[in-house]
Parts: sequence; structure tokens; C-alpha cells
Amino acid sequence: MDKKKYNTEYYQKTKEIQIKRSRQWREDNQDKVKEQNQYETTKQSKNEWVKKNPDKRKESVDKYYEKNKLECNKRNRINYQKNRVKYLLRAKLKYEDQRNQLYEILGGKICIKCGYDGTALNFEHINDDGPEDKKRIGGIKKQVYYYLNHPDEAKKKLQVYCANCNWEKELERR
Repeated sequence: MDKKKYNTEYYQKTKEIQIKRSRQWREDNQDKVKEQNQYETTKQSKNEWVKKNPDKRKESVDKYYEKNKLECNKRNRINYQKNRVKYLLRAKLKYEDQRNQLYEILGGKICIKCGYDGTALNFEHINDDGPEDKKRIGGIKKQVYYYLNHPDEAKKKLQVYCANCNWEKELERR
């Protein structure tokens, strides 16, 4: 007898037996079947609840995190290592978007001194108080985020210069 033929016959018989057993189990355990079906509908309603109550959802997630901090951090570390490139790309795109928003607040991507509109543009402190801002707020990424949330202060303290004009102003300051 051919081995392949034997295997397919065997699997066909066992499949039929499994189907019969499954039907019999569903008939004998109708209450459990209802419970499983009910679980599926509660899962859908749970998703709807999450959409309607984002603040309560955040509160419950925060409570879970507080209870399971070490486990969550371990899981997050593993996930970051698996998807490192994706995380870094997302962070880069977010930072570029924030910079573009800050350029718009300050009047567009054009050097106010020479009119250059290329890629070598910088944010320049009007009163040369960059070091104080670095101490007060943090590095350039934190400053961009801070000034996005405080646009009036950004208009008073920052201006857009190209790299050449920014360097010329730095040499004049020295």
C-alpha cells in the first residue's frame, strides 16, 4: 500500500471523527457555547467602551503599569530592540514635523537676513541667550518642543537664520 494514500485516508477518518466529537460536545455543552459567544460580543463592546472612555482607560493602564513596572519595562525593552529602526525613524519624523511647525510660527522657512530658503536653516536666539535657554529648558529637541507649546515666547526670543548668517552673527558676537 502506498504510504501517501494511507496517510490521507487516516487523516480523513480522524477529521471526520473530530467533527463528530465537536458536534456532540456542542450539543452536550450548550451553556458553554453561549458563554463563548457572549465573550466575543463583550470583546466588541469592550473596544467600544475604550473609545468612549479614554480617560478611564488611561487610568486603568497607569494602575496596571504601577503594579507591573518591571515586567512592562522588560517587555518594552525587548519590543524596542526588535523594532529599533522603526522607533528611531518615527522619532526622527516627529522631530522634523515639530521643527516645521516652529518654522511656521516664526514666519516660514526663510532666513530673515539674506532670504535663503534651503535646508541649512537654524533657529537663532535674538538676544544671544541660547546658553541660558539650554540650562533652563534643555537641548535643542526640548527647546523645539517647549517653544511649540509657547509660541508667543518663541516669537520674542527666536528667529530663523541660515547657517552662514548664524555663523556671521556668532563671529560678530565674539
